[in-house]
Amino acid sequence: ESSENSNISPSGGQEGEKEPSKPAGGNMENLSREELLSKCRNLLALAQKAKSAKDEATAELKKLKASMKAAETVTAEADALREMVADLTEGKLVYTTKVSTVSAFFIDRQT
Repeated sequence: ESSENSNISPSGGQEGEKEPSKPAGGNMENLSREELLSKCRNLLALAQKAKSAKDEATAELKKLKASMKAAETVTAEADALREMVADLTEGKLVYTTKVSTVSAFFIDRQT
């Protein structure tokens, strides 16, 4: 019987077995200094990852806002150019009509 129990650790489990993990959100007062440090390091790493992700998202948002502003500027300039082309086309049509009328008048006077 002693050889059968030789593999049993003082905690009651088989040697080489890990102790059962503590439930998440357990009492922090029962943790050792090393466990507390490990938890703090893990939380710090998680916070650093979250900050990095936030910084990346903020930079991307800044780029997108700049692109959107540039696109709005280009759109406004394109609209202004379209309006200018329409005005010039209308003016050209008016002058072409006047030239045609004057040409017809002079042609009629010469005959």
